[in-house]
Amino acid sequence: MNILRFLAVGKLKDYNGNMKTKKILMFCFIMAIVVFTVLIGTRFFWNKEEGLTQKGVKIKVEAIKDVVLVQDKNLKTWSVLEHNTNLQPEVVLATYGDNSGLLLSIKKDLTVGLDKDSSIKISVTKDGKEELQLIYGCFGIKEANKDFIFKCSQKDASFTPVSPTVIYENKTIMNVPVSPCGEMLEAASGEDTLAVTLGSSGLKSSFKLFQVASDIDFKNKVFESKTYSNVVKTTPLKAGKYYWKLDGGKACSFEVDKKAILNVLRPSNQETVSDSSIEFEWDIDAAKGKNTLVIFSANSGTVQSVEIKGSKYVIDDVLQTLGPGNYFWYVRDQKDHASTPRSFYVLTGQDIVLETPTKGSVIDAKQNFILLKWAPMVGVKSYGVSISSNPSFLTMEYANATEEPFVFVPMLKEGSYFLKISALFDNSKKIATEAIPFSVKKTN
Repeated sequence: MNILRFLAVGKLKDYNGNMKTKKILMFCFIMAIVVFTVLIGTRFFWNKEEGLTQKGVKIKVEAIKDVVLVQDKNLKTWSVLEHNTNLQPEVVLATYGDNSGLLLSIKKDLTVGLDKDSSIKISVTKDGKEELQLIYGCFGIKEANKDFIFKCSQKDASFTPVSPTVIYENKTIMNVPVSPCGEMLEAASGEDTLAVTLGSSGLKSSFKLFQVASDIDFKNKVFESKTYSNVVKTTPLKAGKYYWKLDGGKACSFEVDKKAILNVLRPSNQETVSDSSIEFEWDIDAAKGKNTLVIFSANSGTVQSVEIKGSKYVIDDVLQTLGPGNYFWYVRDQKDHASTPRSFYVLTGQDIVLETPTKGSVIDAKQNFILLKWAPMVGVKSYGVSISSNPSFLTMEYANATEEPFVFVPMLKEGSYFLKISALFDNSKKIATEAIPFSVKKTN
């Protein structure tokens, strides 16, 4: 009897224990599902909010005249508006110059116009809807088969929209050919043609017409491209001399040669050196016997002609031996075979030519921003811009980096300043100007 009671009680305890364990497991399982659901929901909400922040406001530029700028509060600078761009929240757009104007679309039925001395502020609401906050300028509704109806934020103000059919114009930042200019380019091995990359400097939002011809008068055009880009690649060109330009600008020339028997390795075409050494190297097949390395300049002719037994030659102090300038080089073997000439540049900070402001110039403090502009250079990865109130640059009033040779700086307080421009090249070489003084004052 005691044994039966013991077994019965034991089974009951075991049963109750199992039930209790199952309940605990079930509770844990339900809680896990709840926590997982909350985490997924929270993550979805964060992603949605983050997506809204990253998405910003998509706009389409219908037409542009002169320069239109975007204020970046993080960098405290003004950057140039792209032809198609995605504006982040809390963005201010502004025009620049007497002849500037902008027509852009934010929604299908909303068009915004800006003329001289006008600006707008664009923001994004939390629910993702686009919102336009007008500071200055005009806005309008475009109805099908009807003209734009504009309203302006300033009393008695008016706005004449710039037609999208008007070719993009710019009078402050000109489109300038950069590369190739005077270069000799080599086709690939086994090929007798070469697609040449043409590079220019200017506003990416400005319209450009690239033209290539086999004659300096451009009567025999072999390539033409209409684009808003600063870089374009031509169709394959046969060996010969060519001229290229941007519509209405100066022309540059280049030559396309077939692959030479002698193959050179370095320096690469258009490479830049500053205060360091430069190493010339060519294929080991070309190193049999004595070879002649020739370095020449377009201005002064042959600078060096050295006989070398081997496939390498080093100039330790390029500034002392050659000096600043644009040079070409090639290798010639004993059978009089020669490599295709390549170019290289020996540059210092003095080769950065500042166009505005000039040394000691006075800038009117009543302007909205300062245009810093310098001559474009070949092979530059990025430019650095620094402004300080002291020549040692211990503290900075402004610092920024740009891929183009210009930048718009918000107007500084009245006082004396120093400007420094640096250039970082594709091979990591860097040069910089000395401290350039200028001042900001209110003028009558």
